[in-house]
Amino acid sequence: LSGKETDKTALTDAINKGKAAQKSDRYYNDANDADKSALDNALSQAATDLNNNPLTQATADQDAKAIQDAINGLKGQPTNLDKLNQAISQGTSAQAGSKYANSSDDSKAALDQAIKAGQTAKTQSGLTQKEADADASAIEKAINGLSGKETDKTALTDAINKGHNTQTDSSDYQDTSDAKRRQLDQDITDAETLNQDPKASQSNVDAVAKKISDDINNLNQGTDAANNKPVIPTTKTPVGDNSHLTDDEKGQVKDNVQESNPAGKVTNVDDHGNTTITYPDGSKNVVSGKDTTTGTSKDNLNKSIDSGNNTKSSGNYANTSDQNRADLDNAIKHGQDVANNQNASQKDIDEAAKAINKAIDNVNNGQTDASKNKPVIPTTKTPVGDTSHLTDDEKSQVKDNVQKSNSNGKVTNVDDNGNTTITYPDGSKNVISGKDTTTGTSKDDLNKAINNGNSAKTSGNYTNTSDQNRADLDKAIKHGQDVVNDPHASQKDIDEAAKDINKAIDNVNNGQTDASKNKPVIPTTKTPVGDNSHLTDDEKGQVKDNVQKSNSNGKVTNVDDQGNTTIEPAKMVSVKEAAPAEMTAQKAAQAQDQLPQTGEDNSKAAFGLGLASILGGIGILGAFKRKKKEN
Repeated sequence: LSGKETDKTALTDAINKGKAAQKSDRYYNDANDADKSALDNALSQAATDLNNNPLTQATADQDAKAIQDAINGLKGQPTNLDKLNQAISQGTSAQAGSKYANSSDDSKAALDQAIKAGQTAKTQSGLTQKEADADASAIEKAINGLSGKETDKTALTDAINKGHNTQTDSSDYQDTSDAKRRQLDQDITDAETLNQDPKASQSNVDAVAKKISDDINNLNQGTDAANNKPVIPTTKTPVGDNSHLTDDEKGQVKDNVQESNPAGKVTNVDDHGNTTITYPDGSKNVVSGKDTTTGTSKDNLNKSIDSGNNTKSSGNYANTSDQNRADLDNAIKHGQDVANNQNASQKDIDEAAKAINKAIDNVNNGQTDASKNKPVIPTTKTPVGDTSHLTDDEKSQVKDNVQKSNSNGKVTNVDDNGNTTITYPDGSKNVISGKDTTTGTSKDDLNKAINNGNSAKTSGNYTNTSDQNRADLDKAIKHGQDVVNDPHASQKDIDEAAKDINKAIDNVNNGQTDASKNKPVIPTTKTPVGDNSHLTDDEKGQVKDNVQKSNSNGKVTNVDDQGNTTIEPAKMVSVKEAAPAEMTAQKAAQAQDQLPQTGEDNSKAAFGLGLASILGGIGILGAFKRKKKEN
């Protein structure tokens, strides 16, 4: 036999694919029944041929091709669930709305069943487009078939708002019992929750709104506050500002109201004096601030301030301790601040007046260090030039004298009249009069010194001393005379002026000068002059140069007409240059003419010049010796 066994693989695969196609949307959504029948018939024929033996290869291949051609001929599209999904969503939203809540049970059940059927169909395979669309239409029909209406929450919203206004603005709410406040609070909260519920039924909304209204109307019914009329206190509290009571004022108001209303408890006094009485059930009554307060009086405080200011101008204030003065100053200042404060409480007013009165008493009667120590008058009084205008030195002497006699305190001031203040550790003071600390001055020693100075000015020592010594003496005498002429000169100024004159006299008579330390040197070169009583400027210039070269420790400051030469800075040295007897060259020539061709006359002339030079030298030396002797 030349044939082979029939290969059924392709046929078996085709049959499996055909069966799968029968379950697909391409098969059940194909609107042409002939297309679906073609696949059904091809599968039926293949099953018949497969079960019959023998099956030729040609028949097996023909059946597989018929199945594939039928599959390829299917024209159905995938089922579109958009409409069904939308319907299910709308139905679910309707279930959550107030229209559903207000509908009949039958209409709500119809919607519930339609939504459930649609949700089930979505999970099943082979759902045709027709079936999906039918389920969506059923849900839409059930939504439209709901018999109820949307819930009107207008009344509920109004009730909630009225409840909130009552909570914040109504004294009825504040003054009712705790239980009634809690009931209204809870009912408002429940209403707000219901107002947010989209499924809230009209009946529930209306019931909750009515409950809030009933709560508000019953706030003041049957409470302890309603059964107890508040009693206005017989004693009103003085207050500085009836719009801003202090804590102390509020405390007084509280005590007064509590005493008149024992059935309740005062739980608050506000800034205006309005007083709240709370009863056991939490309800409240309020007594107006107009019935609990009155104005303040500052008469006593003003009197105390005036008395304090008068005390400050007294000697007791000046001499009391620092602490007592400070206490009074502070008490008066604080009292004035309280007096100027329109809103000061009566307590502050009374306490300020009390503090001033206490401080005044301490100033007038309090024990101080000054009251325990009697000031001691110094045994030594200070000489002063003007008892009405002591100098700083005089004041210092007074201070020292008083301090030595009063070691328990400290001298803190000496005024222009010598009045001396002793301050003690606590700041209190005693004062010693200037009459007990000062006396007049004496100028006897100064007048003697001035006379001695004027006498010294006529002496040779004055003439030959240094410029500075002469100037110092002149100045000292002049200043001494000014002090003598000053009726208000202090004893210190008087004594110092006398001392300065005596010192200047001593310097004139005995002081060291450059002239006393330097012996003038006679120049080796002498200047020839024509007239030793009237030297020319050129001759003076030559003399100056010669003397300067020989006396480098000083400075030549003058050459007079006779050739006397002064060396500074010590003007005490005055010398005559060794040349005034020399003849001029012209006179020497004339001498030669008178004695021609004779060596004798020339020698005499030369001798004369030499002699003149020697005499000139003797003159310089003699002048120096005289000056030194006078010094």
